[in-house]
Amino acid sequence: MATLTAQRKKQRNLIALTGVVVIVSLGVLYFGAFKQPKKEQVVVDSEINIFKKIREIKIDLSLLGEERFRGLVPYSKLPTDIETGRSNPFAPYGAKTE
Repeated sequence: MATLTAQRKKQRNLIALTGVVVIVSLGVLYFGAFKQPKKEQVVVDSEINIFKKIREIKIDLSLLGEERFRGLVPYSKLPTDIETGRSNPFAPYGAKTE
């Protein structure tokens, strides 16, 4: 009879533990996976965070007035007399085009 009560205690403990695990799993699934925020709210939150990070944009234009910048010259002129493309771009390669 003593072994019967010990076995029942183990069964009760296992049933209780299984119940707790099932309840916790359902809670995690409901509050974590199935309940997602609205897309509009996500966009608004991310925009607010971006605007909080960017307080003020300052552009330093003092570089444009320096002598080193004004002394820069182009390396060479860009070629403009290069022929590009084919007369008929839809013709297969190897076909004679006029």
